[in-house]
Amino acid sequence: MRGVAHVNTAEGFFGILKRGINGVYHHVGRGHLWRYLSEFDYRYNHRAALGITDGERAAQLVRQVAGRRLTYQPSLAGGRTVDQASIDTYLGLAHQDELPGV
Repeated sequence: MRGVAHVNTAEGFFGILKRGINGVYHHVGRGHLWRYLSEFDYRYNHRAALGITDGERAAQLVRQVAGRRLTYQPSLAGGRTVDQASIDTYLGLAHQDELPGV
């Protein structure tokens, strides 16, 4: 043990991280891994076991986003664009003019 760092603390954090990724996100790309780690770092450091309520977490979130904008940034996957026809094909949807008998 060094200071307040324990093996159990690290195991607890990585257990929460692993359950969150497998249970919620199912896959984490290498380009976005740091974002997921930051999210679970925040969750771990602001958990109910430390006496932080849901209301306090919500108030902190509102304080942190005040005056900020969410802006679009190109994807880390190479900036590929996808058109509506490709999405429809992927989802198995056909356009009205392609449906038989319409």
